[in-house]
Amino acid sequence: MRKKPQARQRDWMRIRFLVLLACTALGLAGVVFQSYRIQIRHGERLRQEVQRIYQREITVLPARGSIYDRNGEDLAISIPVDSIYARPGRMEDPIGTAKKLAPILELDSDTILKKLRQDSPFVWLKRQVVPTVSARVRALGLPGVGIVQETRRFYPNLELGAHLLGFVGVDGQGLDGIEYQYDRLLRGETNRLVVDQDALGRPLASAEGLIVARKDGHNLVLTIHKEIQHSAEQRLQEGVEAAKARGGFAVVMDPRTGEILAMANVPRFNPNMYHQYPKEVLRNRCAADAYEPGSVFKPILVAAALEEKLWKPADVLYCENGAYRLHDKVIHDVHHYGTLSLAGVIQKSSNIGAAKIGLSLGAERLYPYIRNFGFGRPSGVDIPGEASGLLRPPKWAPIELANISFGQGVAVTPLQLTNAFCALANGGRLMRPFVVREILDAQGNTVERRAPQELGSVVSPETVRQITEMLIAVVSPEGTGGQAAVDGFQVAGKTGTAQKPDPRHGGYLKGKYLASFVGFVPAKEPRLCVLVALDEPQGSIYGGQVAAPVFREIVRDALGILGIYPEEQFLAREKGRMTRVGSSSTLQ
Repeated sequence: MRKKPQARQRDWMRIRFLVLLACTALGLAGVVFQSYRIQIRHGERLRQEVQRIYQREITVLPARGSIYDRNGEDLAISIPVDSIYARPGRMEDPIGTAKKLAPILELDSDTILKKLRQDSPFVWLKRQVVPTVSARVRALGLPGVGIVQETRRFYPNLELGAHLLGFVGVDGQGLDGIEYQYDRLLRGETNRLVVDQDALGRPLASAEGLIVARKDGHNLVLTIHKEIQHSAEQRLQEGVEAAKARGGFAVVMDPRTGEILAMANVPRFNPNMYHQYPKEVLRNRCAADAYEPGSVFKPILVAAALEEKLWKPADVLYCENGAYRLHDKVIHDVHHYGTLSLAGVIQKSSNIGAAKIGLSLGAERLYPYIRNFGFGRPSGVDIPGEASGLLRPPKWAPIELANISFGQGVAVTPLQLTNAFCALANGGRLMRPFVVREILDAQGNTVERRAPQELGSVVSPETVRQITEMLIAVVSPEGTGGQAAVDGFQVAGKTGTAQKPDPRHGGYLKGKYLASFVGFVPAKEPRLCVLVALDEPQGSIYGGQVAAPVFREIVRDALGILGIYPEEQFLAREKGRMTRVGSSSTLQ
């Protein structure tokens, strides 16, 4: 029986309704599933993607760690400063804003305008400004212009220790010295300034930014003694001026540990304004420059001869009355000597005597001692840019061996030479020189404490004893270093007057010398080892006349600073307030 048209229409409506209902249900299920997929399964990833699109991170420097001397005195600190920035998307009047800011920021208005018209949500206008500048900018209340606090490196002692400390760029990166060597520890982890923006990259009107992820840098405690550093720089400056020298350098070390107590260079510079100085002034010559040492090298030669038992201190040799022909070359002494003992060769600083000792040793026996004293290779000091010096393999002609024996044809750094004399002072142990004594976290807790490191034994204590007696004789009225004498103390040391090589034409520069003195005190139980050198002194060129007096003044100051007094003075003082020479007290 066929259905009536009305019944068929109702059935069709019912089918359409069911289909529509099913589609709606499926659609709702799809929406629910998609919502689940977006919010639950992929929610975190999508949130990060949105943040990437709608937020921008601007780098803001953390507080850089401080640098202290061995007694906690500030050497390098970070101070809060304001930096001026702009959000070009919020600019209402870029031209007017640029004109108002130009005289305050001391920038050209066109330069500022170019920044304000950049297609960027954030631009720096001027960083690390003085408080008066930021106050004037803040008072203007310019839309789209803001101020954020950063830190700036500051060296409160100005030139003091500048060559050792180095300096920092505007972005907080260490560029030289300790600042460069330990940059990763000092700088900490970079802060991020999070700025909200719209889909077109324009900052939102309500966005003020949020600083997150702040972690300040570690602090460093150096081996440097601020007062001794000041003395070394001041006395060296006086010596350079008195000798009308081109410049100079000085190193002060504790021979027992390898700690560097002072490292001075002249000319000096202010690291707060390092960009105002020529590059050659910024170089730390104590570690970076290698030079022919001259006669201060002779104790290394004699130590080798004694250790090999080829010579004794009293053995004599003929010094040719001032001129010694070796094949087609002639070696000269400043003064004419007939016979001298081995000790006399050191005391009188005879080139001819040194040449004959070197020839008796031979290159194959002398070379290992020179290497073992630390020459021809980096010392391992924690300072950037250390030079290795120059020590050729021991295939030396006789004249080359003779020249090396009195400090020509070999190049050393001031630090290498000072460290070698430390080995002569401490019983024959070569130490690794170092500058950083302790590493602290941002809260002042000790992270690492450095211990002295012995690199090896170079010569025996008996050889050291014999060499010390010879070096004491140098600092006597009969020796070349009498002006290095310090009242109440035995001083052991050696003078040097080295010709400067001509790098362009070979040979040596006429009339250009490096005058030096290096020694240790008290001679028998040393606490200080000091090197002083003056570059191209005018008038007198001899180390015993221009460098030895500077050595004397630095040592005299340092002994007083450390509370080290001669025996006769010690007995007259209150016990407990003084440090007796040779005691086991630690250096402060």
